[in-house]
Amino acid sequence: PGSNDFSLFVQNDVTIGSGETKTYNFDVDKQKCSSDFSATLSWYDPPASNGCTKCLVNDLDLIVRNLDSSERFYSNGNSKRDSVNNLERIRISNTSFGDRYRVIVSSSMLGPGYSEQKFSLVVTGCFQSGDGDETSPPVSSEVYELVTTYSANRKQAGNMFAVKAKTEGVEVTSFAIHTQVSGRKVKLQIYTLNSSGGTNGNEDFLNDSTQWTMVTPSAGVEVDAMGFGSPTIIPVGSFVPVPIAKGVVQSFYITFVDEPEMLYKAVDNDFPTGSTYVEDDNIEITTGVGKGTNFGRNWQSRQMNGSVLYTVTTRGTTLKTTAKPSQSPTRSPTDRPTPSPTNIPTGRPISTPSVPTLPLFMELETTYSANRKQAGNMFDVFAKKTVDISSFKIHTLLTDTLPISIYTRDGSWENYDKDPSQWQLVATINAECKGYGEPT
Repeated sequence: PGSNDFSLFVQNDVTIGSGETKTYNFDVDKQKCSSDFSATLSWYDPPASNGCTKCLVNDLDLIVRNLDSSERFYSNGNSKRDSVNNLERIRISNTSFGDRYRVIVSSSMLGPGYSEQKFSLVVTGCFQSGDGDETSPPVSSEVYELVTTYSANRKQAGNMFAVKAKTEGVEVTSFAIHTQVSGRKVKLQIYTLNSSGGTNGNEDFLNDSTQWTMVTPSAGVEVDAMGFGSPTIIPVGSFVPVPIAKGVVQSFYITFVDEPEMLYKAVDNDFPTGSTYVEDDNIEITTGVGKGTNFGRNWQSRQMNGSVLYTVTTRGTTLKTTAKPSQSPTRSPTDRPTPSPTNIPTGRPISTPSVPTLPLFMELETTYSANRKQAGNMFDVFAKKTVDISSFKIHTLLTDTLPISIYTRDGSWENYDKDPSQWQLVATINAECKGYGEPT
């Protein structure tokens, strides 16, 4: 073959539904040619509203992932998804023999009245395709779940954390989270960091959305919230599985779309941000940061509550297709079925995470209506059952970081408000004051 030879893979008028994803795998074979790897996606988009010149009605997206390094490639020279064009192309030069690429077509958003969209995909380059060669060799996958904890003492909108692959073939397929909300649906968004790397607490990407890719639909994925002490599971299929090569660390960000209802655990003394919290034979999960809404404020050393669901895929030999079906089987069926299956399943099926017995994490708010100010406030808390006080929120005009002292005593404060010897200092902390109308 000459240096200008290339392989061609075409999908024409393929139908994709709302929130659906289609994937195609390719193995580079440079022994046949030297062409770049190129993928082009196109579709006929319905007319937009009058006066809107850059408005897609049905937004599809093209992404290519290197299955060995987890590197992502975006269309039309972008560093994130293209939400403007209905013709998207990705071109990768300097590919090597044995490189494995996954071409991903996803339906990010379909306009009102549209439940599906047809598209065409053309892939060219040096890979095994056509003439009886199948691009995706057969694989066998084992499904696993690694639980972190369901012990919670903090909550905010979201949590960033990292997963490190200890073996080949790891793909993250879903998550379970922890929330107090129950009896209704909630909206969650899931992001992955555009580059590999973990969270140590001081990276610039913590507050920079341009360095992340949302893998769920832009409006979020709706899940059934199961309440405190029970896993709220994000269904498998809510996003394209995220492959992580052996030895690579991949960061994730899971957040509620518009409410601070993510439960997690403060582990400051035992597990600093970036340290390994839990691991099994295949992956490690590291301690991350709590997040305010929409890439908001960071809280260090906050452990994600829930679990990571993932698969480990073992690749087989390349599958060769035949020009026509094989002849009818020659073996006759047995007179009766075997009394029991002869093969024991390999892999561990997922089981629903067990419901832990944990103390209930609650918050009782007084008021943020203020008409006086001074240095401090004494008040009583009367327990109707056995409780632990774990934290407070206060109200201040200030917006600086200032030290705050907390004292306690058994019994009421009355008649002891001017006697320091009757009080015990339990903490002096530096608090980031949020200003009037906001809880500090």
